[in-house]
Amino acid sequence: MTRRRPPKASWNQPANHGIVEPMDTQLHDRGYRRLFEDPYFLGQLLTTFVKEPWVEGLDLATLERLDATFIDPRLVRSEADMIFRTHLRGREAYLVILLEFQSRPDRFMAVRALQYQCSIWLSLLARNPDLRVLPAVLPLVLYTGDSAWDAPLQLAE
Repeated sequence: MTRRRPPKASWNQPANHGIVEPMDTQLHDRGYRRLFEDPYFLGQLLTTFVKEPWVEGLDLATLERLDATFIDPRLVRSEADMIFRTHLRGREAYLVILLEFQSRPDRFMAVRALQYQCSIWLSLLARNPDLRVLPAVLPLVLYTGDSAWDAPLQLAE
């Protein structure tokens, strides 16, 4: 029996032999991170696609990217995709950007978003124990799955 060799790839055609490769989600994730780390493009995303009243109150000129790593009191490290400090109606606010590349909605995404919100507030309180008012922390989930998002949007759901 003769073994048949697969055809070689030419300069303009990959040698995938008809096999559809899954998208490299890490590459996709890095591409979105690179795009939205630019405050201009983040502002475009917010004003074009986020149909929430708070978007109008954001001062997009003050967007500043921050470190997105947190160490909780149990010394467990967590990391959001991106965090920006900005101003919302004249007061300090934080945008937590969660880039989610998964095949289906996450039923407990609201819990994860709350965890990031609490991590930011605890970090602010640790650095400034005299803080009297906590800033708004606005989680924004970018979901790129094929089906419509049908998971709860709030904890009570």
